[in-house]
Amino acid sequence: TWKKVAGATGYVIKRQAGSGEWKTVKTVSGGNVVTYTDAYANTNGTKYTYRVYAKAATGTSNLYVASVCYKVLRPAIKSVTNSASKKMTVKWAKNAKANGYKLQYSLKSNFSGAKTWDSKKNSVISWTQGGLTKGKKYYVRMRTYKKVGSKKYYSTWSATKTVVIKK
Repeated sequence: TWKKVAGATGYVIKRQAGSGEWKTVKTVSGGNVVTYTDAYANTNGTKYTYRVYAKAATGTSNLYVASVCYKVLRPAIKSVTNSASKKMTVKWAKNAKANGYKLQYSLKSNFSGAKTWDSKKNSVISWTQGGLTKGKKYYVRMRTYKKVGSKKYYSTWSATKTVVIKK
């Protein structure tokens, strides 16, 4: 996303993957359009840099707004089980390009009031939570992140899995 430029009739979006060449990925018609989703920037762990140039009847500006992001693939939860008395265990596949995982669980499907657990390592591929309520259904989701400097770049959330605590 970017801020609307007064007098713009459109925008040119360029992308650089890693340290590769700059490529025009989209020319947007209309000065009111200020978002673009890049479905082709999908290589796990890759740094993507974007430049957005304003267009007008007189030509394309030499000035641009720049943005950097890292693509981290969305994880898939392999299983969520009631592993022991009032406990659940969540398992997933390792993402070698991620630095860690953020997991949420809640009694509500919209995750309001969710509790969060953060893994600080990408080698962790399971997690167990105790102190749950017997007979209740829990909703679980997770996402990966890549840390660059002090900033974390997150994937989208995984599909939601559920578990009923029977033990």
